[in-house]
Amino acid sequence: MKKNFAIVDIETTGGSAKREKIIEIAIVIFDGKNIIDSFESLINPQRSIPPFITSITGITNEMIKDAPKFYEIAKNIVDITEDCIFVAHNSRFDYGFIRHEFQELGYTYSRKQLDTVKLFRRFFPGLKSYALGNLIQHFAIETNARHRAMADVVATLKLLKKGLLLPQSEQILSDIFGIYIKEAKLPSGLSYQDIDILPESTGIYYFLDIYDNIIYIGKALNIKKRVKQHFQKITPKTDKFYSTVRKIDYEITGSELIALLKEAEEIKKHKPPINKALRKDSFPYKLYTSKDSLGYLTFKIAKSIKKDTAVLSEFTTRKQAKLFVENTVHNYQLCKKVAGIEYHEGACFEYGFKNCSGACIGLESHENYNKKMILAIEEMKDFYEENFLIIVPGRDKNESAIILVEKNNYAGYAYIDKSETIIYNINCIKNHITPKKYDKDFNKIIKSYIKNSSVKIVKLI
Repeated sequence: MKKNFAIVDIETTGGSAKREKIIEIAIVIFDGKNIIDSFESLINPQRSIPPFITSITGITNEMIKDAPKFYEIAKNIVDITEDCIFVAHNSRFDYGFIRHEFQELGYTYSRKQLDTVKLFRRFFPGLKSYALGNLIQHFAIETNARHRAMADVVATLKLLKKGLLLPQSEQILSDIFGIYIKEAKLPSGLSYQDIDILPESTGIYYFLDIYDNIIYIGKALNIKKRVKQHFQKITPKTDKFYSTVRKIDYEITGSELIALLKEAEEIKKHKPPINKALRKDSFPYKLYTSKDSLGYLTFKIAKSIKKDTAVLSEFTTRKQAKLFVENTVHNYQLCKKVAGIEYHEGACFEYGFKNCSGACIGLESHENYNKKMILAIEEMKDFYEENFLIIVPGRDKNESAIILVEKNNYAGYAYIDKSETIIYNINCIKNHITPKKYDKDFNKIIKSYIKNSSVKIVKLI
């Protein structure tokens, strides 16, 4: 292997990286033949150690009382693991805790990973268990302090050395790293390091060509993972990536909903050649309502409308819009003349079949007719609250994001410091929001997300 292995083990106050803390860390740098560096330290978690953790590790509250806090050794961890492969037994646990500790400091810690559970299954097939304790027992590995970080690192290293002596070890390592990405499979001009520094955060990512033109935009819950997936399998789309991508950029949004909205907005703005959907305004005809001279609500179809007009729906062609109005008129027993479908004198065609109550000839009051129109309008609306906020996670733990829906349409979003008091008044909220141009796709995205996800919605006054 060209890179060194940073073999890592940690001890913690519990199993959840979001709720618990690291109390000990050990790192050994191994070049495939020799140990070239090492680091170990107890860590003060700034909380008490649960008794059951002490019973497992032997680490007491007295032992960590004067130990450094994580931020005091963070630079040591960054420096010693620089340009190394992060190796751990069940690396998701150790790597997840360390990444979270760095996130708390506002730093993105990113290393290529190798999980020795997966590796040892390939090195030593057919064993009943690949838990570290069972492997130590099976191979009679000498250790005198199980569940202490350095002792577990040394045991992992001994098992790794044993596996590397196998004639098939190079092929196994090559296969495992191929799961992540082989450098040879990346587009020319991109290296694994370009992928490795990407954040494991929710947001959008951009593929750019040699001239910094955006050729593709995507959204991801985990930007690094999603970008890797693009290069793991050859498809007609990825074939275009190989020949054109020279740079990757990204924007962290924190919230999946904002990522979806931002992706749609950016695709419409930049029109990347590899993105097929959302590249143009595919719904130019707008459906809205107004009142005629007699007080009846009527439907209107137009390409150009006033800025503050509430759009009910949008269509690719005028014919589609008219057909939609005709179906609505039929379903709610409205009047074709009042709805703007028929233009002759006298009663509308449907009145003779008793499908219209006579609004066209003044037999049905505008008050009664408009009640049916309001029911039809409510069914068309993307949302059913006049003005409201959707509150979602921000880009870090100190932040929330707010998404404004005004007059049944997406109006924009903003990031708010959690310490800031939010006044749930439409005018106050609009001072925070960067206004967004109306677009049917944005409303569809929000409506679908609300329907399928758990979000906090607050009505505005």
